[in-house]
Amino acid sequence: MKLYFAGADSKNHCAHLIENGAKNILQSFHYINKTIGPYVDDKSDLLMDSGGYTSRVAGVEIKVEDYAEFINKYGLRKCFNLDTIDVKETLDNQAFLEKECPNTYIIPIIHLSDWKEKEHNYLLDYYCEKYPYVGAGGWAGLKTITDEVSDAYMDWIFRRSRDNVRIHGLGIATLRIYRRYPFYSVDHTTWVSFNKYGRSVYFERKRKKKDIDLLRYWYKTKNYWEKCKVEIEAWQDIEQDMTNLWTHRGVIWEDFDVDEWIKGIK
Repeated sequence: MKLYFAGADSKNHCAHLIENGAKNILQSFHYINKTIGPYVDDKSDLLMDSGGYTSRVAGVEIKVEDYAEFINKYGLRKCFNLDTIDVKETLDNQAFLEKECPNTYIIPIIHLSDWKEKEHNYLLDYYCEKYPYVGAGGWAGLKTITDEVSDAYMDWIFRRSRDNVRIHGLGIATLRIYRRYPFYSVDHTTWVSFNKYGRSVYFERKRKKKDIDLLRYWYKTKNYWEKCKVEIEAWQDIEQDMTNLWTHRGVIWEDFDVDEWIKGIK
């Protein structure tokens, strides 16, 4: 499983991730400096998100033409589609980006709402038949989602995708779900949660009561970047643990090759 560190939309955040060994980075077109471009080095594996959901919440319009221009300007290789609340518009955006950005793999996105609304269930079959790499999202903006609903949604996706389609989990930071489903990749911003909420995966994985006082001490005394560093390391360990788990279960994903995809459709 590949873990993409999301929330790397500033130069400082991205530099800190790279300095601490993070190779997989997700940035948002909505947030990053459109003039300077993505904050990555040549060794990083970059995923670009359109920021469609964020822009809708903020009431900011993202034009698919601007997104396409940005993708081509910086030679981005793997980018999520500009999805909207309208299925037809989302499919139109997918087609437009594929046409205008011929050297980029545009990742289609299936949503929780597409599972709930039966008339949209066909989208999963369509994506899995046409694309080798599909994003699964729809949790954003939901205050609560039960394990039962989450599992039913994921069961639906993985029964269809099986071993043929790589699934990317958008905004998923739940180890229970990692252990239950063989994701090719996931992303989340939880590596900054220690700073925001005082919750540390690094300390939680120790599972020692005596570490509670140490956690509180760290939260109060350590600077922002020190707290980020231990969280990055903890999530890298989790990434490796999940890769080992699914390898033991017989699920081994080869890296997705954009060039091979492009070659196959031309």
